[in-house]
Amino acid sequence: MNVTEGSAAILTERPNPNKNMETQTAGAYSKRLKKQLKTIQDLGVQNRWKCQQFIGRWRKALKKYDIKEKNLKNDNGAKLKLIGQAHIRIKSLEKQLWFMDSNIRELRIKLDSQRLENKRVIERYERAYRQVQNFEGQDSLQIEVAISGAGLD
Repeated sequence: MNVTEGSAAILTERPNPNKNMETQTAGAYSKRLKKQLKTIQDLGVQNRWKCQQFIGRWRKALKKYDIKEKNLKNDNGAKLKLIGQAHIRIKSLEKQLWFMDSNIRELRIKLDSQRLENKRVIERYERAYRQVQNFEGQDSLQIEVAISGAGLD
């Protein structure tokens, strides 16, 4: 209703439903709006539920692969530790082998020199034996001179 100033007449206007549509609290528009809001809310709940499911699966998968990654790191660390220990053992064995090899070389050199010395001694004894056989009928004095001449002192 409109009341105009300065006049005694009161003019009444009919409300325009299109103008007041936003302010209505009941009616078709309100029902439609409530229905759409409820649909949006239901979709939001469904989306939240699906998102939570997805996030749960994602976290589960990440946890699974995180555990696998930790296991792989632990296995890798253990393998590296074993490799390091084996490397230390190999180095110590290498040093031992080098020491043994050098000892064997020295012993071979000594053995070769001993063989040569033994051959010389055998040759001297053979020479002395031949000389003794040559002097079989002679005096023992001459035999001693022959032996000392052969270098068997």
